[in-house]
Amino acid sequence: MSTNPRYGRTETPINLLEPIEIDFMAGQPFDPSKYGRTETPINLLEPIEIDFAVPHLVLTLRMPDDAGAVDPDVLGVDVYHLMTALSDYERSLGGRGLRLHHKAADGAAVTLTLAPVLVENARDRVGRVADLLAQAGRRPGGGGSGSLAEALDRAASSPADRCRVELARRAWRVEVGVAA
Repeated sequence: MSTNPRYGRTETPINLLEPIEIDFMAGQPFDPSKYGRTETPINLLEPIEIDFAVPHLVLTLRMPDDAGAVDPDVLGVDVYHLMTALSDYERSLGGRGLRLHHKAADGAAVTLTLAPVLVENARDRVGRVADLLAQAGRRPGGGGSGSLAEALDRAASSPADRCRVELARRAWRVEVGVAA
């Protein structure tokens, strides 16, 4: 027995799903007289399909050719802020955010695979995040001149605008896709 208070607790909320029955007979006829007796009537349910594929957002960020040498620590913070902005945008669409599933870097490119925390309706939300990234990636610059207060208003006005601001900070060349 342990006295550690961490045991028996979770770090994330738990989703309790509705109970379902799974047909292990693969549609074969079931004769209860062959398998013993039961006092409760057996109800054969229609088979259901379960799709365990979770869509992932695959995001490749490339530095512009004229970027020169960039401090990796500063670049890492910029990528982190972009991931946080994308996660907040996914939350605003009804999800629970995005988590980093995989990362890779080679030279001037960073590839991130982000997975939604909430699977229900994830394909629609991840698609909308990908659309936002594709649109923002086609727009050069952040549309941002003006005062610091105006820039703060742009960044805080909505999660989508914050994503656009984060992308514009480095003028990333964006490649985005959705994989299952």
